[in-house]
Amino acid sequence: MKISLPTTILLLIRPDQHILRIKGNVESGVKIITNRAMLKLAGRDFTNFDDLNATLQDAVEGINNRTPFRNQSLSRREIFLDAEKDLLAQAIKYIFCGNGMGKAKVAPNWHITVNYVHYSIPCQHVGLTVDVRICGHQLDVLTGGSIITTHNVGTQRGMYVTDIAHCPPGTGCLGFRFPVFPST
Repeated sequence: MKISLPTTILLLIRPDQHILRIKGNVESGVKIITNRAMLKLAGRDFTNFDDLNATLQDAVEGINNRTPFRNQSLSRREIFLDAEKDLLAQAIKYIFCGNGMGKAKVAPNWHITVNYVHYSIPCQHVGLTVDVRICGHQLDVLTGGSIITTHNVGTQRGMYVTDIAHCPPGTGCLGFRFPVFPST
């Protein structure tokens, strides 16, 4: 199974407002960051991204905590915490990974094959098609939106990554024609 990148792009806008009104607000925010945060970088040399990010984070914190904001005695942060934070949607559980998501069918030997590596799946899922997500060095197998198992991504073609707990009951993985490597 070859895993490919998603081709869908989501544009998050409020449906009750016209795009041009939102565009002006976004451009205003970019202007504030450019004029205030980027000026702190002028004339400075950074040898790594950690120092650059720390400096930018301090500048943005200063912008958010600055009072007065729009002739009010409150800062942007205070207004956000008081009026807007509760309106935000629940944050997603998992960090987005661009490595992709795909599907695989669980073979009779309770393994799936992803990028030429075989991964064990709990034996009760034999014959089902499962979702597979690779994020960095971790492979998650999902069914019905729930993770049923997780493995480290195999590094060699033809390798079997097998968790003994996935074996059919009473077999102890004996009698199967594949090498059993620990999944961790």
